[in-house]
Amino acid sequence: SQCATGRVGGGSGTVARVTRDQDPDGLITLPSGGPPDPKQVGTVRIEARIAAGPVSRLSRGVDLTLGRTVVVKVLTAETDTEVAGRFLDAAQKLTGLSHPHVVEVLGSGMEGTLPYAVLEFLEATDLDTASRHELTLVPAVAASVVLDAASGLKAALGRGVLHGDVRPRHLLRHHGATKVTGFGLSPAFLTAQGRRLRGHPAYVAPEVAQGGKPSVQSDIYSLGATLFELVAGRPPFGAAGNDALVACAVHEPFPTFASAGVKAPSELEDLLGRMVAKNPDRRFADATELM
Repeated sequence: SQCATGRVGGGSGTVARVTRDQDPDGLITLPSGGPPDPKQVGTVRIEARIAAGPVSRLSRGVDLTLGRTVVVKVLTAETDTEVAGRFLDAAQKLTGLSHPHVVEVLGSGMEGTLPYAVLEFLEATDLDTASRHELTLVPAVAASVVLDAASGLKAALGRGVLHGDVRPRHLLRHHGATKVTGFGLSPAFLTAQGRRLRGHPAYVAPEVAQGGKPSVQSDIYSLGATLFELVAGRPPFGAAGNDALVACAVHEPFPTFASAGVKAPSELEDLLGRMVAKNPDRRFADATELM
């Protein structure tokens, strides 16, 4: 099918990527201009803007209480109250969690009417950016990314936080290990029918695409979709509008590595197949079983 080959919508057959303007989080490095950054957020003195988008703004600064370089993520005024509440709740629950596969949350609060979180600063690259430069990861490295991420998701769930928006942008590679970030956001995207669905259309689980609530099983599906992209060099159903991607997730078979022309060990093919089963009951029950 067109979905399985990444040729959604016809055309020359060239595989396109999900573009940043299709990304609900949409973080892009901004040129000079735009609204000025505050000089201080909470106890953090802001030194430089890292990136910004429709949902949040990232800045680097120094926490004057902790005496260390940190990242501050401040939600924008355009962020809806449900997302803002979920973001702040996740930040509060994850504060103090020190885990090798979770970006550490050092604190949170309100900057006027806008919620913010203070995160550890890492010299790291998110896997969405990395994939744009390196195209693919070898299967063994991609498998280690998945196991690291599953460990991080499990740790966060132990604090009562479900991710809801697992994808390459929210996985950071740091000193050979993977850390998960982006907890609590999962902003909604709109379908042509006006339905608001949580997550990203390129990685959304079929049951969420049909209006169901995110769950441990939907996070496992999204992590499987991420695994496919890391190895195959493209999202599972190519790049298209939200509705086409949702339709592919619901109705089309999930592509195998073999169908994408990628040689991968049979164990990794089997792992992918179980992670992305259409029926959530056929996926791994939780991150522990996956690991």
